[in-house]
Amino acid sequence: MVVSSAVTLAILAVVVLAFRGVFGEFPDSWEWVGVVMASLSLIVGSHPLAQAIWGRPNVQVELEEYAEGTGRSLMVFIRNVPVDGKVPRMLGVKREAVKSLAVQYQIREYGSNKVVVPIGLARIHSDDDTTGPGQGRISLPPTFSVGASVMMALWDPDSNLAVLPPRPSTNEAYGLSQGLYVADIVLIVDGEPSPIRKMRQFKVGYKADDLHWASDDLSHK
Repeated sequence: MVVSSAVTLAILAVVVLAFRGVFGEFPDSWEWVGVVMASLSLIVGSHPLAQAIWGRPNVQVELEEYAEGTGRSLMVFIRNVPVDGKVPRMLGVKREAVKSLAVQYQIREYGSNKVVVPIGLARIHSDDDTTGPGQGRISLPPTFSVGASVMMALWDPDSNLAVLPPRPSTNEAYGLSQGLYVADIVLIVDGEPSPIRKMRQFKVGYKADDLHWASDDLSHK
């Protein structure tokens, strides 16, 4: 808005100066003024269009393993990437914040496709909202670093199982014995009908070091 107002005032100033003869005889000696005005008007008019094209939320998902001491966990890292590129930045395009982000997931056995953890809302960890009720649906501003995360599974040394943390709507925690599984993760961004979907195989072994994401992405298979 500030950029658009400044450019509009600049156009008006050029017009006033032109009519006062600052640029020479009107109109023969300063046809270039018309070119400048047209170019500036194009920039002003193109900003809303550029914002609509490049400014929409750009949610990216990375599945990573996190290790701290003897602890191991499978993480889903989520961020809303800021605007990149010289042209969008020159036009003043800003990345819009995600107003509502919800994450659902389901766990199935790899091979048999048997559902071992039914689909449900995940608990999202973020600096934006750390309250219990707010961890099921959050906002996500643009940031270069991780903006939110979901802990998919962590190793429990007492039971020698991979445990899924309780979800916001229930206190039930699921334990996964040794085997291969598929995590079907769905991100619902601002209620859009086409959610972001990630499917990844992961392994649960006999010790913490055997808890791994597979490298193969199953999302498009």
